[in-house]
Amino acid sequence: MSIESSSHKLRVNPIARYKILKSTLIALAFIFPCVVASATADSGQTRDAALSEMRSKYSVSLDRDGLINFVKGDFSDDVPAGSHEDRVRAFFVRYKDAYGIDREADELRPVSDRIDKALALPGRPVIASQRILTFEQVHMGIPVWGAWILAYFAEDGQLKVISGSFHTQARVNTIPSITEHSAKTAARTMLDPGADPQFTVSELRIMPRSTRPETFYLESVS
Repeated sequence: MSIESSSHKLRVNPIARYKILKSTLIALAFIFPCVVASATADSGQTRDAALSEMRSKYSVSLDRDGLINFVKGDFSDDVPAGSHEDRVRAFFVRYKDAYGIDREADELRPVSDRIDKALALPGRPVIASQRILTFEQVHMGIPVWGAWILAYFAEDGQLKVISGSFHTQARVNTIPSITEHSAKTAARTMLDPGADPQFTVSELRIMPRSTRPETFYLESVS
């Protein structure tokens, strides 16, 4: 390696340049996994801290995948005055790290608001409930199959229970590998021979399986 004082240019021997480049690539190869692992660890620590705080205030149950699926207690400290939907959303904003929610406004969509005087939950005591607000989880506008979160309000209007899981593994590529026409063709092969199905609905859904989440077409026939 030499330096020309007249032009202030740095000449690097090709072999030296290769060694520098190789060293840089090796360094990047080691740094990148460390950054990813660090980010994952930080995310896990943040979630654990948020979940610990939630458990200090509420009765919390997790499903077999470690996702929150039942929260019961006095929500008054975490839920300000407002509409039923605003209060539930305020809770999810407060504990978004515990649930793994990034943008609750985009990932939770209200689908029903109904009255039910008494509702018995499996393995739970009967809750005198006046209102049940149901949210559907969506990713990039596509509903997640079977992913509903229900908020139960007592007759006095107080939020009492939030039931259901938010599936963080549902954040997948939303571009299907087959066309809608191919999906209908595949659906026909599953029906009785000679059947002439009339497709009434063809919608994309996300299957939130922990091992292999994927996007699929939901075909409804009459």
